[in-house]
Amino acid sequence: MLIYNADMPRIAMEFLSVGRSKNALAGHLGIVKSTLFKWIEDHPEFAEAVEIGFMRGQAWLEEEGRKSLWDCKNFNNVVYLQTMKAQYRIKEDAEPLSQAIANAVADKTAELFDAAVKEHKV
Repeated sequence: MLIYNADMPRIAMEFLSVGRSKNALAGHLGIVKSTLFKWIEDHPEFAEAVEIGFMRGQAWLEEEGRKSLWDCKNFNNVVYLQTMKAQYRIKEDAEPLSQAIANAVADKTAELFDAAVKEHKV
């Protein structure tokens, strides 16, 4: 079993900052989720690093989605929307930026679907 050490806050922040989940962090560290949450409870510096990393990860995913939504022909809007909803628990009462992105993705998905239907006469 891995033992908590002073490098863990840095590792957690770097790992989470690119949109990865807390579950993925536990797997990356080779620990179970209960250990991760125990470390968060017992080590304030780790809790802060996880929170900051998680927020940075959301900002990173939002920015990547914003760039890709209009510029990348292979961008999978549905997968992006589902990832954002699952990872960041986006609901109807979400903060405006997250909800705006979710709405833009949904609108673009509908637009692409309508175009595909017209093109293939499905």
